[in-house]
Amino acid sequence: MNGSTWVVALAILGAACGDVKPNKLADAPPVPDDAKPADAPADASPPRCDPAKPFGTPIALPALNSGTDDFAASLSADELTVYYASTRAGGVGLADIYTATRASRTAGFGAPALVAGVSTAEYDGRPIVTANGLTMYVEYRQNANASVDIVRATRGTTAAAFPAPTTIVGINTVSNELTPFITPDNGALYFSSNRGTAGDNELYVATGAAGSFGAPALVVGSGLSSTADDRYPVLTPDQLTLYFSSDRAGNSGADVWMSTRANVTTGFGAPVNLSVLNSNVSEFPDWVSADNCVLVLHRNVGTVASNNDLYIAVRPL
Repeated sequence: MNGSTWVVALAILGAACGDVKPNKLADAPPVPDDAKPADAPADASPPRCDPAKPFGTPIALPALNSGTDDFAASLSADELTVYYASTRAGGVGLADIYTATRASRTAGFGAPALVAGVSTAEYDGRPIVTANGLTMYVEYRQNANASVDIVRATRGTTAAAFPAPTTIVGINTVSNELTPFITPDNGALYFSSNRGTAGDNELYVATGAAGSFGAPALVVGSGLSSTADDRYPVLTPDQLTLYFSSDRAGNSGADVWMSTRANVTTGFGAPVNLSVLNSNVSEFPDWVSADNCVLVLHRNVGTVASNNDLYIAVRPL
């Protein structure tokens, strides 16, 4: 792959997925007016994929990868801004938050820039932003002897810089609270924590409104809770499809798993291993598009030391 891989991969996001090859840009074919449903908006776009089909093989994103740890990427609601964590040179701490923007979903991102307000002298990871672009959630460790907490920063407008993050009332404990995922409406915060008596990382959710949350509870599902290390929850906006990482398969690392449910008042079904996304090293889901067509993940490709790279996987049409 060359340096335009990110352009190519994200061109797939904005185009029909059926006949697009990794090295060719393509525009989505127009839909004849007489082929549109009667109640469809005049400017309705054709679907990018068939969500019932499996994801394609993950494609590395060298335009964002640096040869150090690059991980936990998420896109804004319009898919024009990406945020992710990196240990690359030029930061201010052990891991920092970076961002890059582009003009359209089929354009390439510009050079990544440090998000200074939420990057500290210690560890900052897993950035995730609400749909309005005003609040960012981050996992943060104050020092090597401290537990990991979930913090957030809220700005007044999308043109303003994010300020220094603050802790979230009722979420953090003396245990580790990791890998936050916020729903687009800022109404449900998913994360992982080892606060349980077994000491393994489990998936939790705290619900509320406008960023005010009730007490966290385990995410309910058939076989979802385990004695394995379960982290990196990623959900579709309707909260009916859950992706997460787990080493429950008993192999050499973590895999990406998926679980679904019929509605938000019922538990998730039995998790399924998404083998097409996984390899003999560890994979972790980072973000999924609103239409469930595109999944961003990171993979540990280090041979001597940890070295995570970002990947993208797309469902076909």
